[in-house]
Amino acid sequence: MSISNRFKKSIIEKSVVPNENGYVSSPYENLIEDVTMELFECDLNKGSGNELKTGKFKALYSSSALVVNSFALIKKLSAFEFLGYNNFKKISFERPFETGLPGTPPTLDFVLENKNVIICFESKYLELLERKKAHFSNSYNCNNLQYIDKFWIRLIEEYQNKESFLDVAQLIKHSLGMINKGKNKKLILIYIYWTPNNKDDFKEYQIHQEELITFSKSVRCQTDIEFVNITYTELWNLYDKTKVLAQYGNKLRERYAIEI
Repeated sequence: MSISNRFKKSIIEKSVVPNENGYVSSPYENLIEDVTMELFECDLNKGSGNELKTGKFKALYSSSALVVNSFALIKKLSAFEFLGYNNFKKISFERPFETGLPGTPPTLDFVLENKNVIICFESKYLELLERKKAHFSNSYNCNNLQYIDKFWIRLIEEYQNKESFLDVAQLIKHSLGMINKGKNKKLILIYIYWTPNNKDDFKEYQIHQEELITFSKSVRCQTDIEFVNITYTELWNLYDKTKVLAQYGNKLRERYAIEI
């Protein structure tokens, strides 16, 4: 049994609600208390992932459900601060950022925006347990992407066709979309990922961490975008520091903090 399937089995066994394949009967059953469909349904239906339409959202191990459960209640807050920024006027899930190239534009899982900054979250649940080959089409070149620094072209060439647990191609494409659409604003890309309580027992997480450190060092050489990585556990700990979100963090831990 692959490590990904082992994790799915553990997640399913933790709940008495789903069927044997880990699916609940409706999206409502996959939400933690106080999170309602109204907070995210419109955003997800507009997105390219089609998580609600295809039924993928009903899986207990749904990455989309993890994002929604972890961030939806922020939409209800009149004041929310993250990384020292607040007064967010736009808060949305599944927001596209066009690169100017043909094809489906990169879509960020969750976005906070005010008049000065755009903070985008790219989330990973069990996806990071499978190696991915970085692929960039021939359209990713200086002529088609004249708005970017040559650093990004060199980074694309460095990672082209390399396999890793960290989805580097996706992070680079997200960065390009943010740079293209977020002119005149501070840009912050947050890579947030889930880990089990006993993550140190698995080599996949160790290798992923090494790859993440290497990529983080690489992108420090540019000033277009700030790259930050945090785990969901660290996010829940941040919620503990805000009185109105402390209970929210506890509910998320009850649902997602497990040992495999």
